[in-house]
Amino acid sequence: GNKLVSRICPCGPSLVSAANQGVSWHLGAKGDSCNEVCAQQNPSSTCNLNALKSVNSVDALREAAVDLAGVPCAALGSQPIFSSAKPFLNPAGNFGQRIVMSCWFEVSGGNGRGTCDAAASEAQRICPCSIGPA
Repeated sequence: GNKLVSRICPCGPSLVSAANQGVSWHLGAKGDSCNEVCAQQNPSSTCNLNALKSVNSVDALREAAVDLAGVPCAALGSQPIFSSAKPFLNPAGNFGQRIVMSCWFEVSGGNGRGTCDAAASEAQRICPCSIGPA
């Protein structure tokens, strides 16, 4: 190989954060919607629906949940259960998922069904929040 040639390689977060500048990710309490989670962060903070819908792969979920929200996900995956409340952390391994502290995003066939106002009693939403217009 030619030692005078340098590779220029793309690095860093690109799946979630690059497309959603000004968005911060937060883990909510059990049963809270993302609207509630964001309002608790700051009264002028709102759930960013576009950012929410960008979590549509394991890599995007890892970036949003683990890297940006600091959620200690023991496993990452997709499942069609509670579609509108995705993405979420399943802390107790309920819903037949059996994995404690597992994080889930919407399956590709249901991509786009996640909403800011959905909640699940045993799940903790992973929420994108923006200051100002969402």
